[in-house]
Amino acid sequence: MPRRFLIALLALLALAPAASASNIVDRNAKNVRLKVSKAGIALVTYKAKGIQRHVIYWGATNDGPAFFHYDRSGGAVSRKVKDWRKLRNACRPYTGPTLRALVAACTARDGSYWALQAWVRIKKNHGGTTGVKELHISHWRGALPVLTIKSDWSYPQHFNHIYGTLAFHGRPANPGKFTTSGRVTDGKGRNVAIETFNSNLGSGWHRADMILAHVPHGEFCMTFVWHGHRSGVSRVNRFRSSVAGPGVTPDIVNQPFSIFTGRFNQAIDDAANREIRQLSRGALKTNRCRTEPL
Repeated sequence: MPRRFLIALLALLALAPAASASNIVDRNAKNVRLKVSKAGIALVTYKAKGIQRHVIYWGATNDGPAFFHYDRSGGAVSRKVKDWRKLRNACRPYTGPTLRALVAACTARDGSYWALQAWVRIKKNHGGTTGVKELHISHWRGALPVLTIKSDWSYPQHFNHIYGTLAFHGRPANPGKFTTSGRVTDGKGRNVAIETFNSNLGSGWHRADMILAHVPHGEFCMTFVWHGHRSGVSRVNRFRSSVAGPGVTPDIVNQPFSIFTGRFNQAIDDAANREIRQLSRGALKTNRCRTEPL
């Protein structure tokens, strides 16, 4: 391969345009540090797979641009920073809202926030307990994304059922492009992870499922029943949910919630069904949250 072509190829790999970027910095990262310059350019320094890395991020805030620009060469390719060693940190101590799974955070000169969070996003559905820890970067202003989860029942079986929404600053999460199974194909969609404690999936915390937040309201829903009757309903009514933030906003990690327990209540279920129908209004037929199972 000609040397000139090889250099150009390496440069292309080091500098990722916004269209293909992601808020996942790396996996199993150690010794993580964050700096942000006066111009709003972030430098993430860490070690992964035995290699010291220096990645530069810029060009995204909140859920506007869905992706960051980033340069894994430490600035040599993008020239946003001529040399990562010369980036001077102008970020002040973090004064934003409380974040779970936080690794590093700071408040920029313009009042916006930068944060790095590390957590296990992908686990096996219907019982998984382990996975690879991902390091995520975020940049935002104001309040955090809001994940709302409510519960009712699925009739006539009366299985426990949950539904909810994902939003940021009052706007619903945009699902982007995805497959019929809910796998995101363009990096924009967000799958909400549901975990259950001390259920028939096993003792301790187990992943029940991941559910894609849909349009028009960032809605999602799930019934606690699968083939083999491994429902995943916690015997002590302890559940938690996690989701990567919309756009480049912070992640919501292990947010606790509970469900209705006891006997089926027709009035509660009717009210929930009316809310679910309203949330699903305008959604594609295949994406609607149903008030009853098929």
